[in-house]
Amino acid sequence: MTHVAIDGDIICYSVGFASEKKSYLVQGVSFEYKKDATAWCVEHDIDTSEITAVLDPEPVEYALSSVKRMINHIVAGAKADDYTVYLTGDHNFREEVATIRPYKGSRKSAKPVHYADIKAYLITQHNAVIVDGEEADDAMSRDGMNGSVIATIDKDLNGTPGWHYNWNTKELYEVDEYQANQFFYTQMLTGDPTDDIPGL
Repeated sequence: MTHVAIDGDIICYSVGFASEKKSYLVQGVSFEYKKDATAWCVEHDIDTSEITAVLDPEPVEYALSSVKRMINHIVAGAKADDYTVYLTGDHNFREEVATIRPYKGSRKSAKPVHYADIKAYLITQHNAVIVDGEEADDAMSRDGMNGSVIATIDKDLNGTPGWHYNWNTKELYEVDEYQANQFFYTQMLTGDPTDDIPGL
């Protein structure tokens, strides 16, 4: 029987943001893209500070339906029989050991409107596991070392040998021990700007 470990953190954000439509309003005129609103302001000699972003989320039921479909597609794509969804909880140890720069300190974007509802849905309807003290990635990595397929679009999990499934590319692939070590040591040298981790 094949088991797949699913990155629930990414599902919360990707489905959440996909469920939101943002438009830009200037003096009663609506634009789909901010660049168009800015160009209109320049053309009409209006200060761009008058541009207002308007968020129009779809009903939460639509978002939750998308989550369900997404999980079904991931399980099928990973050729798995069952799954565990992992979510990051509280007190990530990385925040304490990051002494040069705050861990993920530059990530200031707001959560999607339906973030809490999606997370609650994953917990109540899909028995998601909350990982405290570390990240969902850590639990998924251990699961992968025990033979599960790791399903995520996060490159960091390529530091774990075993089978992986990327649901964006729909690619099921294997990372061997050499490739996993190479990825890990490369990150040690280069750092990871996404997480504000400097390299050696």
